[in-house]
Amino acid sequence: MKYRYFFTAILTFFILAACENTLNFEGTTEEEDNDLVINAVAVADVPFTAYITKAERADIAIITPYVDFHTSMYRKDDPVDDYHQRIYLERVKVENAVVEVTVNGKDTYRMTYDQSFLGYKCDYIPQVDDRIVVKASFDGQALTVGTAVPPKPHIEILEEEVLTDNPYQDMNGLAFVTDSVMRLTCRITDTGAESFYRLRVRGERDLEDRYGDTHVYFYVMQDIFFSSDLLFVDNRLHRSFGGWPAYFTNVFDSQLMKDGQYTFTVDSPKVPSNATGLYYIEKENHEGVPRIQPRVMVELESITKDYYNFLKSMELYRITTSDVYAEPVQVYSNVQNGWGILGALSYDRHFVEYEE
Repeated sequence: MKYRYFFTAILTFFILAACENTLNFEGTTEEEDNDLVINAVAVADVPFTAYITKAERADIAIITPYVDFHTSMYRKDDPVDDYHQRIYLERVKVENAVVEVTVNGKDTYRMTYDQSFLGYKCDYIPQVDDRIVVKASFDGQALTVGTAVPPKPHIEILEEEVLTDNPYQDMNGLAFVTDSVMRLTCRITDTGAESFYRLRVRGERDLEDRYGDTHVYFYVMQDIFFSSDLLFVDNRLHRSFGGWPAYFTNVFDSQLMKDGQYTFTVDSPKVPSNATGLYYIEKENHEGVPRIQPRVMVELESITKDYYNFLKSMELYRITTSDVYAEPVQVYSNVQNGWGILGALSYDRHFVEYEE
C-alpha cells in the first residue's frame, strides 16, 4: 500500500513549492524512474479492461478545477484541459506494454491494446470470488497488482413515493429544473464480515427531439441523489462537488449494519420531459437500441477495500484541487513497483419506472 503525488489518467494533484530557496537535484528520483501506471476495475460479468499509461509530474501536467455540476457532468471546459479524458489519454498512453491477467493462479490472459479505446482488452470476464493478478511491463519497467471480486450485494426497494415538492431544485447547479422527486426506501442485506459499498441512484430517460435537421433520440440522466441518512455522511467532505452536497458521500462501509441489514431513504429528482440530452442517436438508426422509459436506476456495488480506500481519497482530492493553499491529498494506490489502482466490484441493480 502506498501513496503518490503524480497524475494518473483519472487523478491530478497540486505540489506546493518553497519560495525562499531553489534546490537543484541531479539525476532522477525513484518515482521518475518508475512511472508506469495502471487504472482498472474488475466488474463481475463484464469483460476486463485496463488503462496502462505514463505518469506525469504535477508541475508539468495541466490542472483544471471542475467543482461545478456542469463541468463535471458535461465537460464544459476548454478542450485542451485534462478533464477531457481522451485528450489526456492520447498524451500519456502506452501502446506496446506486455499486459497479462492471471485468474485464480492458473488461467492467464494476454491483453491487447485497442486504439479506439486507448486501453487494453482481453477475453476474460471476471466472476465473483475470482482472484486476479495483473502484470504489466514496458521499457524496462514492470508493475504488479492483485485483487479479488467481492460477493454480489443485495438491495431491495421497499417503498416508492412521488414528492410533488422538490426541495433540491435550486441546489448545486443541477442539470434539470424539475418540480417532483422520486423518494425510495431501500434495504441492504450485508454480505458479511467487513464490507464496502458504493450506491448509485440515477434518474434517466430518453427523449425524442430534433438536432438541427436530424430527428433524434436523446439519452438523459442525472446521477446526483440526496438523503439525510447517516449512512451517507462524511464530515471530511466540507465542500460540495459536481452537484453533490457538502458532507455527502455515496461510498460507505458496513459499520452501521449491526444486525446484517440496513434501511434508508433516498431522493432522486425526476428527469423532466424538457431536459436536454447528453448523448443522442439519429431516429433512423435506432434499430436495436432499447427505449428508456422515465425511471430511477438503483445500483448497490460491493467493492474491494482497496477500491474503497481509493474512492475515499479521491473524494477528498477533488474538493482540494482548486485551493492552492490546501495540503496535497494522498491518493491511495495498491500497485507494486508502479502507480494507480486495481479495484473489483459486483453489483445488484434495479429499475423503478414512474409516470410523467
